[in-house]
Amino acid sequence: MLLQKEVKESDEAEYIKTSQSMQKMIQIAERLTNLTPEIIKCKNKKTKQKNSKKKIKKVIPSDSLLKPNRQNLPKINEQQYQRSNQLKIKDPITGLTPMKPESSAYDCVMRAQEVEQLLEEQKAINENLKQELEIRKERCVKRELEYRKIIEELQNEIRQKAVLDTNEAKKMEVPMKYHQEILERVNQLQLKTSLVLIDQEKTRLRLYIKRKLIDF
Repeated sequence: MLLQKEVKESDEAEYIKTSQSMQKMIQIAERLTNLTPEIIKCKNKKTKQKNSKKKIKKVIPSDSLLKPNRQNLPKINEQQYQRSNQLKIKDPITGLTPMKPESSAYDCVMRAQEVEQLLEEQKAINENLKQELEIRKERCVKRELEYRKIIEELQNEIRQKAVLDTNEAKKMEVPMKYHQEILERVNQLQLKTSLVLIDQEKTRLRLYIKRKLIDF
């Protein structure tokens, strides 16, 4: 029973693969991939990134490593401790540490240059993102137009199959006429044969009556 079931399932799968609808779907998919092959590349990149993220295990440090033990630290000035903690904190936008109060004008100029460089880098990133967005829009528009063409072709094909062909109907008129004539002739023959049979019966009855009379 199990072998029969497996054979049946394999036959059904093979039938689905070789069916006309499946072949049509494969042709449509190949047509779309030929027009916009970049989308498949993007999908492959995303899958690779997901797989690489799964492989990397994040090591979360414990609270004891993040937070220093105040009791084990040497006795230092409270203000120095607060300053050191403030210097460790980075700006969430620029990623730079805050400047010291005793910073010189040269330090301020250098910091301004660093911020300007970061701004230029961010502008370049934004420009690349805009270009990539435009490219993706074009791809999506191409894909949408191709989908619409395919849908229209399929709709026309369905309509052609659904609508009756007038030429075929005209061709069928001739055999239908012949068929009607044949039926009429058959009816006429049946009437004639019935009349002939009635005459035969009458003659038989006459002969039978004559014989009886002769015998008497």
